[in-house]
Amino acid sequence: MALRSTRLRVFGSEAYAVLFILAMAAKAHGQEEPVPNGGAPSAPPEEQADTAADEAGAAASGEPRAARPEAGSSLAERLDEQQRRLDAQHAELEQLRSELEVAASLAPQVESAPSEDRFRVYGFMDAGLRKQWWGHHAYFHSIGASNAPTFVFGNLNLYFDSRPTPDWRGLAEIRFTSYPDGTIANPTGTSFERQSTLVFDIDGSSGSWGQVRYGSIVLERAHIDWTPADWFQVTTGYWLTPYGIWNVDHGTPTLISLMPPQFVVMEEFPARQLGIQIHGVIGVQPPWDLAYHAYISNGRYATLQDPTPDKMLGGRLALQSLLPFPMAFGGSFFSGENATEQRQLTSASPFTVDSVFPVDYKEFGFAADASADFGRLRIRTEGVFTRRNYRPGKHAPGWYPGTLMPSTTRWGFYALAAYQLPWAGIEPYLFYELERLLNIVGDNAALYSAGLNFHFTEAAQLKTQFTYAHFFDFGDTGHDHSDQDGKVVDARLVVAF
Repeated sequence: MALRSTRLRVFGSEAYAVLFILAMAAKAHGQEEPVPNGGAPSAPPEEQADTAADEAGAAASGEPRAARPEAGSSLAERLDEQQRRLDAQHAELEQLRSELEVAASLAPQVESAPSEDRFRVYGFMDAGLRKQWWGHHAYFHSIGASNAPTFVFGNLNLYFDSRPTPDWRGLAEIRFTSYPDGTIANPTGTSFERQSTLVFDIDGSSGSWGQVRYGSIVLERAHIDWTPADWFQVTTGYWLTPYGIWNVDHGTPTLISLMPPQFVVMEEFPARQLGIQIHGVIGVQPPWDLAYHAYISNGRYATLQDPTPDKMLGGRLALQSLLPFPMAFGGSFFSGENATEQRQLTSASPFTVDSVFPVDYKEFGFAADASADFGRLRIRTEGVFTRRNYRPGKHAPGWYPGTLMPSTTRWGFYALAAYQLPWAGIEPYLFYELERLLNIVGDNAALYSAGLNFHFTEAAQLKTQFTYAHFFDFGDTGHDHSDQDGKVVDARLVVAF
């Protein structure tokens, strides 16, 4: 980006003094040199010193030589004249300083962030205690759930935020985890042994006898932003899909409840996408603003690379206002094709590799959301509707070995209300959600939650939540899924930094 302007900076009185000396030197250089006295008798040393001082003062003030006092003038007259010249020089200095201040105030400013704000590292972390109750036949035993109380380490997310100029930004969010340590090795088969990442630290200073547990990272997002104006911004890279309330504001400190909605967990909308989006905020009718997003991406794939020419398209519109109270109403959509690619060597001579797509489907979805803050009362609600259509013979593997996933229509919504009490930062909340799941634990799930949050400071919170999950079918299908029901108690201490 071209440099917009230059900034004139004057640092303290030293700069004014330097400028004044240069100005005086320039004036003195422009005057004629004094004419020699041609061998006339010289004055006594005292009078020569006074005369030299007078001439230097006159040169600095620019006065004509005729205005100087004669050598025979009295000492009092010469002192008065010196004081008058000093006063004139002081007035000239003040005038020069005033002109410099006016010039500095009128000079265009460089709109650049302070150097300490051009790169920042910040984040959040949470850890706590969890207790779950699942029936003996519950499917959740196969994916890691345990009825034993356990301490848990939830999140350690770091943000690397660089702003080299006001218009450009690079943002990366990384979550550090201990995975795959402690996870189930084969949740869709018949063996449910937990994995361990305990290894000998062969490069350590312990002589290879030390042991460590290695973990991994989750790339939450990494994108480049160009912001030439509030109403027009461009983001490219790996970004969080702009839909609803929960997905973008996914950090533990910013959310009210601990447990996310099930349609977020199941990614009915893709949680993240690799592509480019255009977005911004437009003032429509005070106090209302319209926020918009429009994007194209690789879509939902097992890898970040897109094996097909079809791209996912999507967008979001949100009408928002801060008056008479903070509120927003939004709608989102997406549409795209997804395929799983396998490559096979079909000929050695000539060398030929063909691509096959064992899984291939089209999908689309819509979402709506609303939020409002009535003083201490916070209301949040959102819902999604998605449809997935598999091509013939291209269905994904089902939940049970040997089964296939059908083409399905899914939907879900939640409603959340929280009220912050006027003392001790205590905020109780109620959370209800209903999901159309269409999986082996039932066609539908209803979750009833209640929680209590304690806001110790702006950076530290204690979040607690109790959830009862009930699985069922609509209508009289003859299937009882009550053995899949369960309860969860979760508590997390959250710190942002």
